[in-house]
Amino acid sequence: FTPSAFPVADTAMIAPYWADVDIRGASCSGSTGGGVCANPTSNGVWWHTEPGRMVVTWDHVGYYGCNDDLQMTFQLIMTEARYCGVSGDFDVEFRYTQCEWETGDASDGVGGFGGTPAQVGFDAGNLTDFVSIMGSRMDGISRIACDGSNVGAPGVWRFRIRRGVVECPDAGDACPLPGAL
Repeated sequence: FTPSAFPVADTAMIAPYWADVDIRGASCSGSTGGGVCANPTSNGVWWHTEPGRMVVTWDHVGYYGCNDDLQMTFQLIMTEARYCGVSGDFDVEFRYTQCEWETGDASDGVGGFGGTPAQVGFDAGNLTDFVSIMGSRMDGISRIACDGSNVGAPGVWRFRIRRGVVECPDAGDACPLPGAL
């Protein structure tokens, strides 16, 4: 699952860390990772839903193929905008707490680095509207995700989508993100 540069034709997506995530870890058998895999007890993807909110957590996940020597822990939070606005408005939040790898073997990486690193952002799938965190698909994106922020809290990235437009945090006006496309 090598990440492509946004925009991606006809494919809407929210990508907190589009990379070669592999939750099989040490349970993989065979050199290509195509063997039988057990259900993980850690190294997994967990989700929680409630009215108006969805939280997905990638918990200590490794990278393809079957590597868990380096791990990532990150989260996607999508929340309905509950105010007197337009139906369909929502907030997107990415949170990162452990950032140790950038690339899996399928993306020409070696030892979690090199090749094509992760893409971080989201894409409306209309070939026009997208947000790509500065440094996506470049060496160092894992540290940017964990140490950077657009709201002043390391590892936290927030976006408001109002009437189909991405707004800058706390500004209320549509604008491009500094250093982003």
